Amino acid sequence: MPVFLQDWWLDIVYCRNWDALFVEQDGRIIAAMPYSIKQKWGFRLIFSPPFTPTAGFWIAYPQGIGQIRKISFENQIMSDFAKQLDNLKIAFYSHYYSFHYTNWFGYYWKSFCQTTRYTYRIDLTPSWESIEAKIHNKTKRVIRISSQSLNVKLNSISVSEFWDTNKKSFDRQSVEVPYSYAIFEAMMTKSLERNLGLALHTTDDRGQIIACLFVVFDSHTCHAVLCGTDPKLRDSNATTLLYYEAIRYAKEKNMSFFDFSGSMIEGVESFYRHFGAEQTPYHLIEKQYSKIYSLLRDIRHR
Repeated sequence: MPVFLQDWWLDIVYCRNWDALFVEQDGRIIAAMPYSIKQKWGFRLIFSPPFTPTAGFWIAYPQGIGQIRKISFENQIMSDFAKQLDNLKIAFYSHYYSFHYTNWFGYYWKSFCQTTRYTYRIDLTPSWESIEAKIHNKTKRVIRISSQSLNVKLNSISVSEFWDTNKKSFDRQSVEVPYSYAIFEAMMTKSLERNLGLALHTTDDRGQIIACLFVVFDSHTCHAVLCGTDPKLRDSNATTLLYYEAIRYAKEKNMSFFDFSGSMIEGVESFYRHFGAEQTPYHLIEKQYSKIYSLLRDIRHR
């Protein structure tokens, strides 16, 4: 089960206010979709939760299923979920789905819309020398130079220190942090307690915190979920060094993949790609139920 679909994670990011849709066959559950309904402007809405790059649903495939039957099986499940979502009487639905599910026919046939998003992933199964060889020379140079002047520390930053550093990135853009301190604290604390999280940060020779990065693990993949940098010290390239050390840590822990958790921002995309990561598409699935809400949403985002 991916970490972002596990009950303890959902309790955190949904503040214990979540439910799940199920698809059953022959008296047993073959698929589950967690969700939470939020109220905004008097409308009932479903959105992906914070710190959760992809979620969607979980499917229990029959043993030995072939490709032809697999797609038919997925179509059936998505069609069933689509009907259940329609019955929830919501105004808008929007969720990011794991890249594992390339098929979305079942939603398309029920008038849902799809947008292709991208994440970048590094295959950690080859040797470290092979992984490092794929990193762009400019990025290698940045890592080499920054490692001479910065110190990387693991799990030695407090929740409040991490929050303050991350918040500076939003303050620089004059926008509010899109999640509460309570959810952030629970996410970081509970992940570390379960040994499924790692907090990295960099300091200079004076001990000043420059940048921080938080990653979470499931059985195969290390996921980057949160990063923050002191805007006044962005030229230190501390973030590059942090990601490099996180990738190396994941390799040492025998993870199969490192997932940068995606970004459609031009500069960020280039940053991820230069680590030699592979571009990986995934789906944003949405459906508009209320034209009034969609109009208000479009006006707000202009």
